[in-house]
Amino acid sequence: MKSDSEFLASKLKQQKKYLQYIYERFGGLEIREVQEFAYEIKGLERLKEVGRTLRLNRMARY
Repeated sequence: MKSDSEFLASKLKQQKKYLQYIYERFGGLEIREVQEFAYEIKGLERLKEVGRTLRLNRMARY
């Protein structure tokens, strides 16, 4: 069984690959990233939480 650090390193490597693809494919658009949540983003309430996080992150940049 993998240790937590091995699991997280593997997950980070996978995410970097997907982020690279997103930036290459959609580089002409505004792309914003949010932190990883401790739970799956599923359902309207969780999507609203992501929306609040995006708004807070945007306000913090200005």
